[in-house]
Amino acid sequence: MFKKSFNMKLTLLTACLMFAPIVVHAEELTWGQKMFAKQNIDFGVVARGADVSYRLPIENLYEETINISDLRTGCSCITATAAKNQLESGEKSYIEVKLDTVRFSRERKTQVIVSLSMEAPPGKQGAYQQVTIPVSGYIRTDVVLTPGGAEFGSVAEDEGPDRQIQLAYAGRNDWKVTNVRSKNPNISVKWEEVSRGLDGTVNYNLKVSLKPGAPKGDLRDRVIIETNDESNPQIPLLVEAKIESEYTVTPADIHIGTLAPGQSRTQNVVIKGRKPFSIEKMESESGSSAFEMVLPKATSVVQVIRLVVTAPTSPGPLKETFTVSVTGSDNPLTFTLTGKILEATTAQSR
Repeated sequence: MFKKSFNMKLTLLTACLMFAPIVVHAEELTWGQKMFAKQNIDFGVVARGADVSYRLPIENLYEETINISDLRTGCSCITATAAKNQLESGEKSYIEVKLDTVRFSRERKTQVIVSLSMEAPPGKQGAYQQVTIPVSGYIRTDVVLTPGGAEFGSVAEDEGPDRQIQLAYAGRNDWKVTNVRSKNPNISVKWEEVSRGLDGTVNYNLKVSLKPGAPKGDLRDRVIIETNDESNPQIPLLVEAKIESEYTVTPADIHIGTLAPGQSRTQNVVIKGRKPFSIEKMESESGSSAFEMVLPKATSVVQVIRLVVTAPTSPGPLKETFTVSVTGSDNPLTFTLTGKILEATTAQSR
């Protein structure tokens, strides 16, 4: 009887285990890892000599200021550069990671090591953490791009420049480019085969053009070269340009950080033109007395406006849009400012 009862209980227990929900707890990210949009970088398969880079987004999710105190790589086959070394609360930036496809080839597996330090109020201890980002990619030896990408630099918005790219292949006799495409409507590509040898070599010429009227700002995209190689049918080609209007404002988005009521902070705003100009006036959307603007009086290709922000007494987010009028121009320039005003009690405790 006991044996029968035990077997019945064992059967019921086994059934419960079989149908019970299985809960899998993913390893929770650390505070440093949470700042990164991706936890790894995979460049995929790329051509020899190609310009290969990735901008890894990073955001300060915390009230404290975060510093990138150190940035290292596990191999000289990659470089890593931080766009900013200090991030205020809520500020976004990126770390640009580049793969050296000239000095290295075939499979590459390495990592970027980011050292982060979190500042703390007086009397409190800060925090420090290292974040490791795995990086991988495969550099082909049979396809070479010269130059490695279509780099346009600064381009006026009404211009339509082009760049010539040479593609050289060595391998199969029947290898060929079947199509070259871009999803970006502001990029057009033409291509032609210029030579083919009996030894499996073939050369192509690509003409990458920017269309006039492309939106202002940074253009960073890829052209995809399609081939009849079933194992590696696509070759990416990086296209970069900075589309500028007649006048450019830097920074276009100011992040002033966290301020206590009554605290002041100064920010220089630089305006560049393609020819000498003067500033007629500058206004804030709200007309608040929290903003003091010192305008240059001279005519120059580069103008620097001194903006002093004094935090109001009301706590909460600070958002403002500014308009700059250039003498003789019907199109005003704009830029934005964001920040955070602390409560008076919080500011005193800090």
